[in-house]
Amino acid sequence: MFSGYIQKTNLMGNPEVHNLLNNEDLHRFELYVDNEVAFIDYIMTADKIYILTHTEVPKALRGRDIGKTLVRKTLDQIKMSGFRLVPLCPFIAGFVKDHSCYKDIVSKIPLEAKSE
Repeated sequence: MFSGYIQKTNLMGNPEVHNLLNNEDLHRFELYVDNEVAFIDYIMTADKIYILTHTEVPKALRGRDIGKTLVRKTLDQIKMSGFRLVPLCPFIAGFVKDHSCYKDIVSKIPLEAKSE
């Protein structure tokens, strides 16, 4: 199942990404910018905990804070949905460390996920 996204370009020619796409089929959150996709891979546990494993920003989008935008929008969506997360990706773990407003949704790795 997908949630939609809208992309517009502002007067300066910079993309404005309005929504995050949760691509449940590929188990990743996606942000489309300039015909490129930045994404965060995840594993969803039976306890509804997102284990965030990897963040990828295409080379063409680097240096524009797209990664930070992607992480912020992903964490906001997880928080608003009432779920929790495990930030295995070092980029996401660093973001959470620097933004204490997300620490309340951080969980430990569930036991069933450790054995997989």
